[in-house]
Amino acid sequence: MRADSDSAISAAKAKYEVARRIVEDDNLAGNAVSGNDKRIHEFQMRQAYEEWRKAIEDREIARQELVKARTERELHKVVSNVSGHVARVYKKTGESVRAGEPVFRVANYDRLRIEGAVPAQQAPFIRVGMRCLVEPERLLDPLRELRGHTGPINCLAVTPDGLLLASASDDQSVILWDWGRGRRWDALSGDVPLYAVAAGKPSKDESTGETTYRFVTGGANGKVRLWTIKVDARGRRISKKNVELQHAEAHRGGAIRAVAFSPDGLTIATGGDRSLCIWQVKDDKAEFQYRVQETATEPAHRGTVTTLHFSSNAKGDLYLVSAGTDRALKRWKLGPKFAQLDFRQRDRTGDVPRLGISPDGDRCLFDAGDKLWIIDFKERDLVGVIDSAGRGQFNSLAMFTPSGETVLTTTAGGRVQLYSRPAKPAEAAFFRSCYEHGFRRNSLFALGVLSAALSEETLLTVPGTLATCVDQPSQAPPPEVSAATPTLSPAAHLNMPILLVNTREYRGLTAVPEVWPLHGSELRHLVTPDPSAVTCAAFMPQAGDAESPNILFTGGADKIIRIWRLPPAAERGSTLEAIVTAVSSQVESGTGLVRLRAELDNPNVEAARLLAGANVHLTFYPELAPKR
Repeated sequence: MRADSDSAISAAKAKYEVARRIVEDDNLAGNAVSGNDKRIHEFQMRQAYEEWRKAIEDREIARQELVKARTERELHKVVSNVSGHVARVYKKTGESVRAGEPVFRVANYDRLRIEGAVPAQQAPFIRVGMRCLVEPERLLDPLRELRGHTGPINCLAVTPDGLLLASASDDQSVILWDWGRGRRWDALSGDVPLYAVAAGKPSKDESTGETTYRFVTGGANGKVRLWTIKVDARGRRISKKNVELQHAEAHRGGAIRAVAFSPDGLTIATGGDRSLCIWQVKDDKAEFQYRVQETATEPAHRGTVTTLHFSSNAKGDLYLVSAGTDRALKRWKLGPKFAQLDFRQRDRTGDVPRLGISPDGDRCLFDAGDKLWIIDFKERDLVGVIDSAGRGQFNSLAMFTPSGETVLTTTAGGRVQLYSRPAKPAEAAFFRSCYEHGFRRNSLFALGVLSAALSEETLLTVPGTLATCVDQPSQAPPPEVSAATPTLSPAAHLNMPILLVNTREYRGLTAVPEVWPLHGSELRHLVTPDPSAVTCAAFMPQAGDAESPNILFTGGADKIIRIWRLPPAAERGSTLEAIVTAVSSQVESGTGLVRLRAELDNPNVEAARLLAGANVHLTFYPELAPKR
């Protein structure tokens, strides 16, 4: 307002100065200017002067009105003695307010209280003052939806270049989507419901810019088809061919529910009812190689094959992981004429027909009711367990993300969720033993010396990693640790890094992490109108950068494909911790639960900040219980 008043005054003053100079020029001109013109010019000068004076008066009036408005605002100002944000407004503009009547409610979420319950048999392990991990329910909404199918979607596949998405459906078609633009690009038509689709490695002709895509499909009639599509440099289809893969020793009836391409796109695996076949791609066709058998009389699976994944090692050996309704998980080493059984694990619950393997092919997921096992093929042992924590049995699918550090799952409780990969049993046992001896994440300790030997120069060489930090009380945050400039010192001879330690400002009692997250925790809950409808998923291949966001596609019984952006590790937020403040001594009748309370300092980062009423899950490690 002041700027407008000053500009008006300046304009009026400039107008007056112009009129005044004209009058002065008239006086100097004498009789050269008529008397009538002089009177007109003098009138214009007086008028300009009055406008200038009025502009000054208007500014003064405006200033007085502003002072009055500020005074009235101060008289009606309501000040809260609690910092926070307005959670609820009780009065609207213009409504009267009586003395002592609330106008609005201010909530401060800097420190939160958690109320929960545990089974009575677990209550003795939980004590006041004990730390626990807090897993908040962080919801994730889809970016986009693709609609076009008229039947349930049974399988999804993404081309290795990430440009096309293929979806197989009960409506007897496979739709190829230009998912980046959200539109249907082409379709592969069939005459029966299609249950499986896989995309091979595309080949590009550098001279013409043409790209050749290959897809393999399987359906209810037990037939397998190989599709070859050529695309020009502008992304327009040039040709589309398909050929049925047939052989007397191949599939003999029953639906095809799993197909897969090898990483180089030259080998195809197809799985049907008690049958598993290997095909070799040659140009636009595929030749039958052999039928996978466990023995001469024993088939690869005693049921329908539902999972197929290829992997390879540094030696160039090709492996195939398969799972079926016979509740067995197997890995085969593929040769030119036969497959050799390399690994077998029985007694799956069979609730998850689609099981995933890690990007390096060394680990696989194994369903066991409300738990998912992570099996390492090299160690031939269990290396991790993901627990649904009361969210229901795992079903439909369980897949590693392209980074291999997180797992996508669905549960019978109607949830689609992203879990972190748990620590290996040996790692968990080591850190839990640290808890028993009083070590925490903010304690001063060294993580072992792996080996020691004298070099030729008789200097002690210690290979491995030394992790250190200063001893921190519970009321101070962990320090910042950074590498220092290398200097000549004994530490340099020991081949160990020199660290600079800087203290940081205190941010709250539970803001100081003391607990290692050793279990697989829920990172995101993917929100869908009907979570139980999700039966298949696929990830866009990741190009080198493990920290880049993952693009996920899901489909199912509701005939809709949803596109999600899963956050990279940097956006998932650090672990949260709480301190137990009360444990009830009473067991609730009918439920057998014991109530407890815990408190935590709410993170200041907006993306990680919690709101009152949010659902959380608490994880306790008995070793952290205070000694009595």
